[in-house]
Amino acid sequence: MAKLPEYFDAERPETPSDVGFETMLRAGRQARAGYNEEGQQIGGAISQVGQQVGQEDNQFYIQREVSDVGVKSLQLYQDATTQYQAARKAADPNDPTFTGKFMDAFNQSPAAQGFA
Repeated sequence: MAKLPEYFDAERPETPSDVGFETMLRAGRQARAGYNEEGQQIGGAISQVGQQVGQEDNQFYIQREVSDVGVKSLQLYQDATTQYQAARKAADPNDPTFTGKFMDAFNQSPAAQGFA
């Protein structure tokens, strides 16, 4: 027949490690572990939010720069067309080199240099 262990319903005697400084030290270590884990989770969440905001901010400035370049290039095209039409009216209509000369002069202009 199997031998069953005996259990007693008696109070356990207190040992010095159950009271005083060591008990408080053990409780503090357990609490520290919980706070450490929460701190890491909070720090990770803050980091993710920071990365997301940084990416959105970067995307905003890239889009704004692209929009600015689009507006400036349209303005440059309009100005170049106006200059070409005015120069064409003043030039000899039979000059076949007019367009090439105009394009060379336009490409050397500071306005066109910004888009090169």
